[in-house]
Amino acid sequence: MANKKRILILFTKYRFSIRNTVNESIYCFKKHITDTEFYYYNAYFGIPLNFKYLKFDAVILHYTFLAVRFFDNPDIWDFQIKNLNQISGYKIAIPQDEYDDTDKLCNLFKKCSIDTIFTCFNYEDWKKAYPPEKCSIKYFYHVFTGYIDDNVIETFKKKYLSHKNRKIDIAYRARKLPYWFGKHGQNKYEIAEKIKQAVKTLPLNVDISTDSSKVFYGKNWYDFIQDSRIVLGCEGGSSILDSTGEIKSAVIKYMKTKPDASFDEVEKACFSGRDFYINCFALSPRHFECVLTRTCQILLEGNYEGIFKSGIDYIELKKDYSNIKEVLTLARNIDYCEQIAENAYKNIALSGQYTYRKFSHMVFEHINNHITPNELNFLNRIKFILFKIYLSLHEIKITTNFIKLKLMFYIRKPYELKKSSKFQKIKKYILFKFCMK
Repeated sequence: MANKKRILILFTKYRFSIRNTVNESIYCFKKHITDTEFYYYNAYFGIPLNFKYLKFDAVILHYTFLAVRFFDNPDIWDFQIKNLNQISGYKIAIPQDEYDDTDKLCNLFKKCSIDTIFTCFNYEDWKKAYPPEKCSIKYFYHVFTGYIDDNVIETFKKKYLSHKNRKIDIAYRARKLPYWFGKHGQNKYEIAEKIKQAVKTLPLNVDISTDSSKVFYGKNWYDFIQDSRIVLGCEGGSSILDSTGEIKSAVIKYMKTKPDASFDEVEKACFSGRDFYINCFALSPRHFECVLTRTCQILLEGNYEGIFKSGIDYIELKKDYSNIKEVLTLARNIDYCEQIAENAYKNIALSGQYTYRKFSHMVFEHINNHITPNELNFLNRIKFILFKIYLSLHEIKITTNFIKLKLMFYIRKPYELKKSSKFQKIKKYILFKFCMK
């Protein structure tokens, strides 16, 4: 009987409520890969040095683990990765938002002898971001920021809501990105403002917001887009490569003295001539989520990895907004929008080409070509049994910490409790159960 591979997956979660796609990307491997023992470790409290006594075959660094580099306090990143080079096993990295603090990734890859990354950069951009003099990457694989979960396809087949029964005509949620994301990064906010202004006199029910407090997570997000006929969108990513974080620092410093400065003014003062050095324009997970719920998309002019076809899978809005009237005329045609959504569903969701299953198998095809599973003696097998118990206790510790932080938040701001959907459900249950008899 062949030995099972033992894979450590390092991720970091700092709260209960996170986007669906993050959970899906963390746990897709154990869902789709067989003959493998997976050990998931939330590195919320860093990596214990004792991990060096375990013989892992491979270690996967999830993008949530690598995102800790964005913390303002560099000590947090140093603490997070402190013992990583002590862990055995073939290491691969799956970073995102690689255009920011790229040098921290390069230093980590070099220190831990990581030569394989699954990157959102295209070929031209990864050569700029990961030059050989900074890190010795041998294997680059281009991936998306998110994929389709096979189980979710089945779920929404049963829950499909026809467009004529949806309450919202045009929906959108995004935040205004800081100027260090470049001109491209301003599209998310600009499309919201342009559409909000253009629909004022039209008989359309819109729910468009760039307020971060109005973001939906988990099931609430799917409920929101499933109740919408159309969702706005654009390509994610950035047009600036800020390897050292110097552009971000310069923008923050400048905005402190001139908080109302325009993008053009800040660009000239802080990163003149550096915008569009890269074109890290990525498909967003929400593009796939809209496909799953058969929600029509009005998308800003772009490439969309060549997967989404303009006029077939989405309605294209020009970057100069010159066709905004025509687009909003189409938006009022319920049958047309439903057909566009149906096209995208058949061409993309049902193709099976853009799923977490495919992604997982791509990652493990590479791993299988580069490792031979360790032969474990009796003592090493005992170590892994004890490690599983440790992981269970660690999850309890993390959960307890989350609850403590949440309680402290509500102690400081009890009025926020009224806004909690879970609190409202509990309140209704208590009233029904004990007060209505």
